[in-house]
Amino acid sequence: MKSWVTAETVRWAGHAWVGPGIGVFYGRAGHQEWHLHQAHQISVGLDSTVSVQTPMGIQTGGAIFIPAGLKHQLSAGHVLSIYVDALSEEARALRGAEEARVIWITPADVAPIVDALHEPGHTDLQVRTGVRQALRLPDLPPPDPRLIKVIEALSRGQIGRGGASIPHAVFSLVRGADGAAASQLREMVTSHASPAAFGKRCTADRRGS
Repeated sequence: MKSWVTAETVRWAGHAWVGPGIGVFYGRAGHQEWHLHQAHQISVGLDSTVSVQTPMGIQTGGAIFIPAGLKHQLSAGHVLSIYVDALSEEARALRGAEEARVIWITPADVAPIVDALHEPGHTDLQVRTGVRQALRLPDLPPPDPRLIKVIEALSRGQIGRGGASIPHAVFSLVRGADGAAASQLREMVTSHASPAAFGKRCTADRRGS
């Protein structure tokens, strides 16, 4: 494939943030080669339209959705780009698309994300809430009280010892959780490789709630 950019190469400049299942870039988009990634991408133009070239053609609009696994090149000025883990809850709201498409998200819709990123000491939950609002998803449910048991056990180092797996230990603590709570726990547990990482995520969610 030929490179889309023929003028002097433009460099990327801005800020990047990565949290559990979500990444955000805020700044000036630069040149990139054809590429793909294992995350859905939503790019919102802050000062101009956004264009994306894929093997199927070019899409241009105020905001563009690019599904995971699709080769593309992006052309834009200042943007806010959201990267959503293809297995996350937020990604399920974006199902049914294998091609890039124009979507209706305005700079005002992503303003809460920008505000959260500018706030010192912002939490993962604040940014994730902003992303869900931009995608017009309902607010996250409050953390299940049984998660407190997990957090306390993690802080005491009682999970992960003696060869017990984290998921087994967690679910033994919260046995009887309803479907929504079990789903929330499953997502949080299986997306983290270590007790420390899991505990950090749970603690962050509690601070932000």
